[in-house]
Amino acid sequence: MYQVGLNDYFMEQTSHSELRIRVLLSSYSALLGRIHPDIRLITIDWGLEYYAIMAYFNRPVSDDDLELLKGITTEIAADIPQFKSFKEYAEYSLKPVEELKPLKDMIYLRYGELHM
Repeated sequence: MYQVGLNDYFMEQTSHSELRIRVLLSSYSALLGRIHPDIRLITIDWGLEYYAIMAYFNRPVSDDDLELLKGITTEIAADIPQFKSFKEYAEYSLKPVEELKPLKDMIYLRYGELHM
């Protein structure tokens, strides 16, 4: 009978850490040339087979904005083929960033958004 050992635990943690690095680097790369002044915050969530992106805008969301997010997830799909499911969310909100409900990881925050 096989018993899970410490090495298995570290291997699992390392592969999760490596995937997180790949996801973050791919996300940052996909944002290049796509950020415009109306975007306030972009956050992501991901698992072994899914990727979600949420963008907050300082004006009503347009079809072009949704297309921009779709372009980002298309690049992510090309970089990380293990992701099978993608979701794009966009919301218009003028609430302080501290009151928004971000996903797991913040990948973009517009300058001046934090009110400390």
